[in-house]
Amino acid sequence: MATQESEVGALFSLFSKKKSKLPAASVGDVVRAYQIAVSEKQLSQAMAAAGIKGEADLKQVMTVVQTLSALRNDDMKASIKRALHTFDQEDNGVISVTELSHVLTSMGEKLSRDDIDEIFREAEVDAYGYFNLESFVETLTGSL
Repeated sequence: MATQESEVGALFSLFSKKKSKLPAASVGDVVRAYQIAVSEKQLSQAMAAAGIKGEADLKQVMTVVQTLSALRNDDMKASIKRALHTFDQEDNGVISVTELSHVLTSMGEKLSRDDIDEIFREAEVDAYGYFNLESFVETLTGSL
């Protein structure tokens, strides 16, 4: 089993395009790819504590990951299914695009309309504006 350091190192290499530093804006991508569900506020605080400003090296990114590792979710698919199941009002495995869009733009860390469009671009929405929960989760999570 790979260690945290080697897994994060591989992600760092991917997002930095094999350079020694990556833009600070990409630190969140590495953290989330490591399956740490983190808010922008938590990420900003961890990055500030690690001394990240414009760019970050692997050591700084590892510090952020270690700081936030308690938030790691090793079963992201199951967590997403549980969260989305809340919106399956008839318990039939489908969710309304309209309802979920409203929730995503109005609760918690609100998403923009462009973000919503990007999320649903891959979803197979039926003629009535619903999508299948299981296939949507598979699309969102890929090979997690």
